[in-house]
Amino acid sequence: MWNRINANTVHLLYLSISSFLCLFMLFSAVIKDKLYFGEANVALLVGAMLGPFAANAVDPNIWSHFDTVVLEFSRVVIIIQWFAVALELPKRYIHFHWKSLLWLVGPVVVWGWMVCTLLVWFMVPRLSFTQSMTIASCFNAIDPVMAATIVGNG
Repeated sequence: MWNRINANTVHLLYLSISSFLCLFMLFSAVIKDKLYFGEANVALLVGAMLGPFAANAVDPNIWSHFDTVVLEFSRVVIIIQWFAVALELPKRYIHFHWKSLLWLVGPVVVWGWMVCTLLVWFMVPRLSFTQSMTIASCFNAIDPVMAATIVGNG
């Protein structure tokens, strides 16, 4: 029966994400209220402990289809983050604040991205403008989850 499952690396990552989330939900009150650790700090510590330099439970260097695994893993994490942010919003938040959200998501995000792009482009002159835009999109705070983590208790 078990030979029909045919689990690969992506499936094991799905299992590890769901297991981490279940365990974190069980102990989140203690972790956040008593120890004053935020979600990002706990995730970083667990990732460092399970990574190749500590427990070696997850070693990305041995994955055969590294790009596919990282893409699927990123999709799942982004979906979970957006779902968590959507659950925390009040019921009719978008109905009452659509103008400010549109203003922030439109010109403010694009402006911040372009400022970061120009900083990368001037600091690393060998990069093309497109490469600078790609790098700037990685650290520009356009993700509401990351922005909430930075503003919150981290």
